[in-house]
Amino acid sequence: MYYFDARELEEEFKIEDKLYRDYLIDFHVAKCPGSVCITSPCLFYHEGEKRRRRPFRFSNGAWSYKPQLCIDDNCEYGETCVYAHNKDEINYHPMVFKTIPCSYPLQNGVCSKNGEHCFLRHAPGALREPSDYFKNNPRKMWVGSTVEEQNNDNIKSQKYHTQYKINQDNKRTKKRKTSNFEFERDTFKVFVCNDFKEHDEARCLFYHTYDDQRRDPKKYKYRAIPCRNAYNPDNKKFERDCFYGNECEFAHNKYELFYHKDFFRKYECKNHDCDLEEICPFTHNEESQEVDNTYDTEELRNLRDKNNLLKDFLSSLRERLKEKERFICHFCKTKPIVVVFVCGHAGCRDCGDSCQHCNRNDKITLKVLQI
Repeated sequence: MYYFDARELEEEFKIEDKLYRDYLIDFHVAKCPGSVCITSPCLFYHEGEKRRRRPFRFSNGAWSYKPQLCIDDNCEYGETCVYAHNKDEINYHPMVFKTIPCSYPLQNGVCSKNGEHCFLRHAPGALREPSDYFKNNPRKMWVGSTVEEQNNDNIKSQKYHTQYKINQDNKRTKKRKTSNFEFERDTFKVFVCNDFKEHDEARCLFYHTYDDQRRDPKKYKYRAIPCRNAYNPDNKKFERDCFYGNECEFAHNKYELFYHKDFFRKYECKNHDCDLEEICPFTHNEESQEVDNTYDTEELRNLRDKNNLLKDFLSSLRERLKEKERFICHFCKTKPIVVVFVCGHAGCRDCGDSCQHCNRNDKITLKVLQI
């Protein structure tokens, strides 16, 4: 057990805003002492909420845990684990808290998405600078432990999580022969490869490094949008780790993006020398050429003529629709115009009491000829 002194955190965060400092040090660290909260906002956790470990610095200058979700639901390291055990330990970590602008508006001074405890920044101005994982000037030794012991515990915990993940993957792929499997979009690069012979990793249906591992789309519901925590837009590569791990709703590597159901085979392949065949997530010109060769020249000519006729017919329909929209009620968009207001808007018989946009009732009634 490491000795903790909150004064050292207060010293590190002394330049922070007082409310930010309170959130970084005390948010959800202790349970609310009473049935009624006596402070607003209340920084204690309540029934149904998870306790957050207060982060502190090891003697080597590193934070006691990273803002990255632990992969083990029943982690045996408990309080000494170097990974976050819930979303509060990620969102209110000194490396994450108020470092990203919030895209949701305020309603009566409260975030419409995350409430009064929003961990994203709403106030105008510069964002909060994230704390470094390693501090430049390591502090004094924690009581009851040495530098070597703390470093060993940190390394041991990280090795345990890596080995745990390998063991889980090996259990899922036990007695699996990669040569007996055919390409399937939902399982491509989801399981680890156990073929230790030299082979083409790009064409292999299984992943070989954790950077190329694809989350199971049936288990994790993520979208075909690159994660801004993992994706570097400058060189258009995935080269960073996301704080939210498997719980993130965005793609973490190229396989999660390209083989997503909303992206797969929606765009043409730009590699003219592509040899991935059915594994390629893009479409190829050869496919369209094969379809074209099934028709003779006369049939193709007839199809083109029909296609041109349909295009002309659709364009004429669009023009007629635009012309008709000029005489349709501006409010309900269904009935013909009967009333024209002084402000310029027009309405039907049901919507013609007053202008719904300008709240004016100065109007001119038209005579509509029914045919």
